Amino acid sequence: MIKYVAFLRGINVGGKKLIKMAELVRIFSSLKLLNVRTYIVSGNVLFETAESDPQVLTRKIEQGLHEALGYEVGVMLRSISELETIVKLNPFKQWNADADVKKYVTFLAEKHSSKIKVPALSPKKDWEIIRLSPREIFVVAHPVQGRYGESMNLIEKEFGKSVTTRNWNTVIKVLALAGDK
Repeated sequence: MIKYVAFLRGINVGGKKLIKMAELVRIFSSLKLLNVRTYIVSGNVLFETAESDPQVLTRKIEQGLHEALGYEVGVMLRSISELETIVKLNPFKQWNADADVKKYVTFLAEKHSSKIKVPALSPKKDWEIIRLSPREIFVVAHPVQGRYGESMNLIEKEFGKSVTTRNWNTVIKVLALAGDK
């Protein structure tokens, strides 16, 4: 069995695409996925399956969600071993835990072909892309006049809309939860 996490795009954000986590567990279980668990309401679903082809599995989950919910939900799928590699990479280690920054990982559905130069600082200097990997973007948001920058508009323009972003602490907790089984 292979352990995976599905990071779902755009559910329970701004009062749109509302779904209870128990319903997500039911939908994933109905797809014959095993040991289904969720972490917080932003759509982080851990499960196990014998399916080793992530593209086949992603299509199956997206179709199952569409049939159950009546709307499209993008799925950025990572195996737990891929998530372990991301966490070990930790491009945020230069920012200590007390730093006044927010750290994010944007997961891409496909490998990107962006030519963006890293580090890439936003025009307002409120966020920067500090590292790119083939299917992840690592972003640090800085407070400017008490507010943190929002990078999603540029990320979607540069990398497309088949993305979803999680706080670095969420990624670490999802990985820890995967090891609790």
